[in-house]
Amino acid sequence: IIVNGADNNAMRNLVTNLTMYEHAPTAIIDIQAHDTDPFYEQPMLIENTWVVSYFIEPRTFFLQRFDLNVTESGQVAVTNLDLIQDDMTTVADYVKDEQFLADFEFTRTLVHEALRNDPVLAAMDNAMPLATKP
Repeated sequence: IIVNGADNNAMRNLVTNLTMYEHAPTAIIDIQAHDTDPFYEQPMLIENTWVVSYFIEPRTFFLQRFDLNVTESGQVAVTNLDLIQDDMTTVADYVKDEQFLADFEFTRTLVHEALRNDPVLAAMDNAMPLATKP
């Protein structure tokens, strides 16, 4: 899977050049919604590569759901790509699996650790904030 956030030419070149290879990537995802021609607003299969383009917003939950098909010989093929977007405050229950909850709790512990360290945000000041004792 290739994630592009560079520019229009990079996205166009990735799609044009990589989708034709025998071992092409499973997906090319553009997270800057570049104005490519055609614009891949909905996931689209080109050769054997799924291509989608959207703008990643900080307060939006994004999930790329790949449907897989495993053959008897063990080959894995992606049969569909769904792009799910939700407001970060109302993430649907069906995406809140054990890994999601574990990641959420880990992030929460990092937030509490940062609060215990008494961080000082000096966005309006050029001075270095005073160090605090641990």
